[in-house]
Amino acid sequence: MASQPGPSDMDLALLRELVGGVVAGLTAYTHKELGGACVALGLPEPPGASEGSKRQRVDCSFAGLPDDGLPLVAERILMSELPVPLDAGKRNAIQDVLWSGQGAIEMPKRTRRETAQDLDLEHLALKPDRFMALLDRLWVLDTPFDPWTDGASSLRTRIDRHVFRNPATGPPRACSRSSERSRQATRGSGSSWRGWPPPASSPTSRRNGASPPP
Repeated sequence: MASQPGPSDMDLALLRELVGGVVAGLTAYTHKELGGACVALGLPEPPGASEGSKRQRVDCSFAGLPDDGLPLVAERILMSELPVPLDAGKRNAIQDVLWSGQGAIEMPKRTRRETAQDLDLEHLALKPDRFMALLDRLWVLDTPFDPWTDGASSLRTRIDRHVFRNPATGPPRACSRSSERSRQATRGSGSSWRGWPPPASSPTSRRNGASPPP
């Protein structure tokens, strides 16, 4: 019998790199606040304020974190309000590494496409702010489709234009290459959406395009 995915299936070297980049932002705290902020994320207590700069204290704390503690810190980063906001791209990269060790069920593109077609967008998007919050939790919405244009070509702008302002023009085509991201979005919707998903294959995925929530 094939072994089930677990923490050992995570790319811990990549996770350490991603988490380390976020943890570096803890230097935005004062020396007095820094120790509590590190511990709250699951990091070891850093050296005292008299033992180095804030960067040195954060680096020392993170260096003392064993690999098996990385997933917990990563989870807390995703749930915490950090002094330096976590951008959607970094958030998705961390989620992808964590999900790789959680036995995510692969959803074929056809299944994602059919699920998307059965979602009732009219009912789901009654409250635009909550609908966009759902999408923001799992996709990167602000990356332009066309790198030579400004935000006017982003998925967020297209959703606003075609879903809220001019629904008769039809929803934008935007899909996720990540079946786990699509599954999480469907779970988070809480109702059936018809006509718009985050579909099954588009230029907007965790690295260059889209995000949802519950």
